Amino acid sequence: MIKIKVPATTANIGPGFDCLGMALNLYNIIEVHKDVDRLTIETNLQNSGIHTDESNLIYIAMKRLFEEAKYEIPPVRIVENINIPLSRGFGSSAACIVAGLVGANEMLGKHFSKEKLLEIAAEIEGHPDNVSPALLGGFVVSTKTKDGVKYVKSNVNKDIMLLAVIPDFEMSTKDARNILPSVLNYGDAVSNIGFSSLLTASLITGNMDNIKYTIEDRIHEPYRLKLIPHSEDIKKKAYEFGADAFFLSGSGSTLMSLISNESIYDNMKHYLSSVGLKWDIKILNPDNIGVVVENI
Repeated sequence: MIKIKVPATTANIGPGFDCLGMALNLYNIIEVHKDVDRLTIETNLQNSGIHTDESNLIYIAMKRLFEEAKYEIPPVRIVENINIPLSRGFGSSAACIVAGLVGANEMLGKHFSKEKLLEIAAEIEGHPDNVSPALLGGFVVSTKTKDGVKYVKSNVNKDIMLLAVIPDFEMSTKDARNILPSVLNYGDAVSNIGFSSLLTASLITGNMDNIKYTIEDRIHEPYRLKLIPHSEDIKKKAYEFGADAFFLSGSGSTLMSLISNESIYDNMKHYLSSVGLKWDIKILNPDNIGVVVENI
């Protein structure tokens, strides 16, 4: 049996649209059992919409890698212990893709490099910002080039804390994409280049003092936050409670803050309750390891 532990991720991180991502200490645990006579898929989430047939995303990724190796995938039993919230901006689909590719690679005798797995993962996902940190851990800058996905990974101080405010509704990636403008203002584009460059350099060098100045985004958050009720009020409260930075996790619906004091958790929980929101809140830390595999 192959046991795979794959982390959640937060992508974009403000101005780093489709190219910045960080792994978090929230995990899916996937088991792949071999030597079975038919495909079976089990999940701990009932009535979640997770497919339990060949259209399951983990299985699709596994089958894709076997095709790359020019082998037919044998029957497997996949057991999913899902802890990453679905369609909330935590890279849930990226985690499934990475788990499937890594599980298949173990079955194939580790035939493919991490670079090749990343290339195929980005191909399936459509962009590399979530799959890169899910596979590699840490803070990752990645982008597609004519020669495949290129990336730089940096470990992040594990003492960094992130406060995740998780709404009780999913965010459709399609809706989040469709709301974006087809043309960007030149000044907004220049602003994002500067902010994302300084944010990247600051996270890599550990200069956390710069983060509050670099988190501003002008090309996706102003539009996507309109899809999330109460988001502007929560942003305002996060800063009032002492957050160092606030951003939309991926395309949402989770609202993320960088914090240095855990008391923000209680303050935010009380505020949400006062306005009648039964949303979940988690304090998370970076994960610098990425996907972990154990053969049992």
